[in-house]
Amino acid sequence: RGLAPAVNKISVVIQTSIDNHIKFFPLKSSHYAGKEIHYLDACLTVKSMYELYCVKYPDSTVKYGYYREYFRQNYAYRFGRPQIELVHCVKN
Repeated sequence: RGLAPAVNKISVVIQTSIDNHIKFFPLKSSHYAGKEIHYLDACLTVKSMYELYCVKYPDSTVKYGYYREYFRQNYAYRFGRPQIELVHCVKN
């Protein structure tokens, strides 16, 4: 009992590819809140990052829900910087 490998476990290779993909995006840092906060570009969302991941890794079996949870659990990044928001995003 309990010795069979989990069938829904994501491999370390896929987790590393997600990690490298998230780290690829440039970060902005802010220290106004008393601690350093990292921001991704205001035009990005987790959904758009996942779509770019699917383009870069077309053979990957990662679902959006797993990508979103991995991002939420492992990174404390925020999107945009409201205090100096000057760029308007253009949707295609």
